[in-house]
Amino acid sequence: MNSIPYLGYGLGLRSQHWEDVLNNQPCGVDWFEIISENFMLTNGYPQQVLKKVRASYPVVMHGVSLSIGSHDPIDMPYLKSLKQLADWLEPAWISDHICWTGINRINSHDLLPVPYTEASLAHMVNKVDQVQNYLGRKILLENPSNYMEFSANTLNEWDFIKQLLTRADCMLLLDINNIYVTCFNHNLDPKCYIDAIPATRIGQVHLAGHEHHGNHIIDTHNTHINEDVLALYAYTMATKGCKNTMIEWDSDIPAFSTMLSELDRVRDSSEKYPLVNFSREKSVLEANHNPDRAHDLPSFKELMNNFQSCVLDNKNPGDWVSDKDNFSAAEQLNVYQYAYRKRLFDAIVEDYPQTRELTGGTEFDILIRTYIEHTPSTYATLEPYIQGFADFLKHQLSPHAEMAKTEAMISELRNQPQTKTVTLEMIAQMEPANLLNLKLRLGPMTKLAGNTLYVCDKLQVYRQELTDLENEGLQSIDQERNIGDALQRLYERELCTASNALTALQTLLKEFVPKGIFVRPEKW
Repeated sequence: MNSIPYLGYGLGLRSQHWEDVLNNQPCGVDWFEIISENFMLTNGYPQQVLKKVRASYPVVMHGVSLSIGSHDPIDMPYLKSLKQLADWLEPAWISDHICWTGINRINSHDLLPVPYTEASLAHMVNKVDQVQNYLGRKILLENPSNYMEFSANTLNEWDFIKQLLTRADCMLLLDINNIYVTCFNHNLDPKCYIDAIPATRIGQVHLAGHEHHGNHIIDTHNTHINEDVLALYAYTMATKGCKNTMIEWDSDIPAFSTMLSELDRVRDSSEKYPLVNFSREKSVLEANHNPDRAHDLPSFKELMNNFQSCVLDNKNPGDWVSDKDNFSAAEQLNVYQYAYRKRLFDAIVEDYPQTRELTGGTEFDILIRTYIEHTPSTYATLEPYIQGFADFLKHQLSPHAEMAKTEAMISELRNQPQTKTVTLEMIAQMEPANLLNLKLRLGPMTKLAGNTLYVCDKLQVYRQELTDLENEGLQSIDQERNIGDALQRLYERELCTASNALTALQTLLKEFVPKGIFVRPEKW
């Protein structure tokens, strides 16, 4: 299996920065990390961007849906898609998280905490082995940001991770910000955590920003890296050696120049700030570090069912969550309950702006919340779930279901493959008889809906209202055997006459061929 090369300092490749990267090829960044799921189900512009970036920079894949910690078996269709992307991209490495996203084939689209028990560890070791054998390479797994402690825990987090790395023979993506967040939330010493991790198992480091919520911290990836986190990073580099390092910034994404400046902060970081220590007299994890308790514990699957049920149904936890004086069991679980709903809500709002405006914000938001509460996701990625909201509105007899269907179609257009298209110059070189025998079809990034034409260019979708002649003409050209038959159809429907049919055709082609909507036939 492959080793992990040293690449230097990287950034996440986000769509807001694609043009900066493609046009400027910045030298201030050594490599890029992608979210695997964003490129697994698309043949469109995103894949074209990735191909160009990969030609100039090393790229690594970072996933969020492997669900390696779930009691469910590995999702083989997902793993197959992951391997197909990896075989095409040839990334320097592939990573995911020490977490689970759901059980019983439900996907929360969140990174959920695993119980730190021997049963959980043994299960994960077997699944990592299965994944690595299928991919033909070692994978990296990231330590999570943890907001909840299972009362059943018999190992602390770093001991669990050390054993997982050794027994599964995999590598670690060490997230320094997650260590800071977890240690604050559970009264632990970040230095002890870092000291416990074997340097030879660290393949990559993540840094990110977070938000303070009084008695707990949330890993948000929406702001600058905290100075204390940078100090922990500097300590890690001093004690573990230089490691591949990248910055995650996934919401409220700033200009690319800001990302480069943030990367310079990381390069220049040093231990100028004292290391934090959040530990108290005795943490719950330390108190529970007793393998003899194993026979008193709920089963691994039972813990996951309890957790998922409470998240989906917004219920308070039982005694399977460890209560704390400053961070109650209900508060711990609420972090996941809130994150689950917010992630799905925000994604749906983003894809249905016009439907929301027509429906009215308050009513539309109620419909989204109803959909989320009654329709948990069973998909590996968010896109099919978001598109399913249009069907939900249809079943709810919403007067704006057609608009939702159109907006779902627009989102789908962005993932369609780019194709070579016919140009006016090519048309002009044809003999009239050959033109009438020509078969043209609309490209996959083009869609007719009613009397509206939708055309996707890169990530932008443009719309144009059509006359009856334009609409029928485009449909006829797309559906009939050749252009001659398309003209005959227009004539039969009395949209043109025998004398002006060719003029009508020329007008259509001059208007719409330059928009790049017709696929170039293989044999031209």
